[in-house]
Amino acid sequence: MGGITVHFEPGVDWQRLRVVQMQRGLERLGFEVTLTQSRKRLNANPAVLFGTTFWKDVESGDWLLVDRACWGDPEYVRLGWNGHGTDADYRWPKNLTPRWIPTREQQAPGQKVIVCGDYGSCPPHEGATHFKPHPADPTNYPGLPIVDSFEDCKYAICGRSTVAVHLKLLGIWVHLTDHRNMAHMALDQIAWTQWSWDEIEQGETGHLFEWLKSRA
Repeated sequence: MGGITVHFEPGVDWQRLRVVQMQRGLERLGFEVTLTQSRKRLNANPAVLFGTTFWKDVESGDWLLVDRACWGDPEYVRLGWNGHGTDADYRWPKNLTPRWIPTREQQAPGQKVIVCGDYGSCPPHEGATHFKPHPADPTNYPGLPIVDSFEDCKYAICGRSTVAVHLKLLGIWVHLTDHRNMAHMALDQIAWTQWSWDEIEQGETGHLFEWLKSRA
């Protein structure tokens, strides 16, 4: 069937804990799996990259990114080939049969225009009336009043995907400043980018690898 090389960092808890599930799933799909901590490519095999921090030098040829999920994190991750966000190829099936999408009560439009802080930065915030910091970075970049929820939100300004998809699920309109933001997609498309670790371990992500099998 061919080989796949999985790059992971054992010093990162979730990667150390989850890499075996990825290995089992790939082996169920018929691939020979090599695990490595190398920051460089070892061979011409397609690469599976755990996270976005360590592997920039491996992002060539064919590579599957195991990235933070837009919902359900850390029980879910996003799987896409050869790119980040909407730049990735998610190998959607021809018929998008329903997958689980979390449902929440839609929020009535409010008065606040809330800009959402990114870690270490902030998207352009023209027109914003309030600021919601990134959970890991409380800096108030725009100098606006801080809010800790999206109550009374008219719309939000977002750069990164996770909070934007969360708002989309709440029925809150979002102005997206990053063309790669996953919230540009329809919810049924987003659902087919998110995978639980149980699904990965059982090989239920096989449609993502069918084209590799055809080339082996």
